[in-house]
Amino acid sequence: MDAIRFNVENVTSPEEIARLTRLAVLNELSNKLTLIAKILDDCGNSIDISMANFNPKLNEIVSVKSILIADELSDFVKKYKSTKSIEDLLALTQALLAATATTLELCSTAIQKYVKEKLFELGGVEDER
Repeated sequence: MDAIRFNVENVTSPEEIARLTRLAVLNELSNKLTLIAKILDDCGNSIDISMANFNPKLNEIVSVKSILIADELSDFVKKYKSTKSIEDLLALTQALLAATATTLELCSTAIQKYVKEKLFELGGVEDER
C-alpha cells in the first residue's frame, strides 16, 4: 500500500485521535504480516537448498509432494480468498501459522531422531550432558 500522509492539524477530537491510533496499529499489523511472508519465503528457499545439499533425490521427492499438498491447501484457502472480512483472513492466518509451527516442530523432531539413529549406526554413543 502506498504511504498516506495525514495532516494531524485536522484532528479535532479525542475520538479522531483514537481512530487514527487504531488505524496506525492495524497498518503496523499489515507490515508485520508482509515481513512474516517474506521470512517464510526465505525459510522455504533455505530448506530447499539444505535438502538439495543433503540429498538431491530427497529434495526432488519432497518438491513433488509439496506441490500436491500446496494444491490441497490452495483449495481450502480459496474459500477465504475472495472475502473482504479482515477477521476471517486474520483467523485463517493465525490457524495456518499455528499449524505451520506444529508441523515445523514435528519435522524437526523427526529429523533429530533420524540423525541420532544414523549416528548410533556409525558407532556413536549417547552424550550424557
